[in-house]
Amino acid sequence: MPARARRLRATETQHSLELDPELAVQPSAAGAVITRIEDIMEAVVDGITEAKEVRIELKSAKNIHRRVGRDPSRFRDYVRFPGCNVQEARKFARVVLILQLSHDALVSGTVLTKRHIYYQHQELFEKQRTVDELVENIAFTLGVCRDDLNIAAMAKGIMILVVEKEAVFRSLSSTHFWQTSLHGPGLIVTAKGYPDMITLSFLRLAQERCPQLPMLALVDFDPDGMNIYRCYRYGAAQLQQEASERPLRLRLLGVTASQILNPTRPIPGSVSQTEEASQSSQSSSQRDILKTSISSTACRDPITRLTARDRKLAINTLTKLDQLTLKDDEATELTREIQIMLMMGTKAEIQWLDESGNISNWLDAQMGNMMQRTEDTL
Repeated sequence: MPARARRLRATETQHSLELDPELAVQPSAAGAVITRIEDIMEAVVDGITEAKEVRIELKSAKNIHRRVGRDPSRFRDYVRFPGCNVQEARKFARVVLILQLSHDALVSGTVLTKRHIYYQHQELFEKQRTVDELVENIAFTLGVCRDDLNIAAMAKGIMILVVEKEAVFRSLSSTHFWQTSLHGPGLIVTAKGYPDMITLSFLRLAQERCPQLPMLALVDFDPDGMNIYRCYRYGAAQLQQEASERPLRLRLLGVTASQILNPTRPIPGSVSQTEEASQSSQSSSQRDILKTSISSTACRDPITRLTARDRKLAINTLTKLDQLTLKDDEATELTREIQIMLMMGTKAEIQWLDESGNISNWLDAQMGNMMQRTEDTL
């Protein structure tokens, strides 16, 4: 029996693709993986053309150690089309799409990231972990490593950091933070305050071309900073109609209320526990000031109080957030930050984060926290 006939065993009622034991070794050449994916896709097309049920073998890579020494056929699973329900048909579509994307990447010599696959097809996959599990299972079923599919985990730290102030931008540029960050290389962008059309257009283009690219915003904890973030994410007034449909995928990195009010969170350059103990003789009013300022040895001055103009701007920003056509989690979080700011009656600047003006260490820590939270929620 020819090798192709052994790999594709079609019955009169369905087209079934099962892994040939002779092919269970890991191929070293991309051509071998391409051939096997083409075999699968050809079987799918033949089955659909003949109006027969199509099934593709898909083994789970989980708990493989429990299966050692047992009959492999007991652990075979299949994805079917059209299947018995919508969920089964959707899973089949997901598997076929990943196989197609892997095939195209192998043929073109490019590498896809799992995050890129998710962001390009969010409606189909719904969650990032769905892509992760299917990629691992497909690789396991074919007897290859994930890298052999030309699908990789997200490139380390590739991201865009949008900063409000030119001074902070220059400080980060002087330390080559865009190259030396613990999270890898990236871009630092500033519009020197409120975003202009060119900056917004650039970020939207980056989002369209690289939807998997994380974008983080660093602004002051004051009404202007929060409003600047709103303008970036949801567009300035002249772009409001378009932005309400396609908000910029920009996350608020800081400065936030929790970063100010939580003195237990470790911040590089902050006062150590020993130093805090030695300062226990301070008056209660001085301790209150320290608790409501960013924990840096440079933060000796009292926090700045909100002015009447600040409160008016904060309320105006809340009104604009409430008028958004499509509200998301970021809008809810931004509303919460502004409400806390109004309750505190205080504001803080980015420069308070480090006594030397170099906030690289603090940024690395906060970026790591945010990336971890992002992975946990996807």
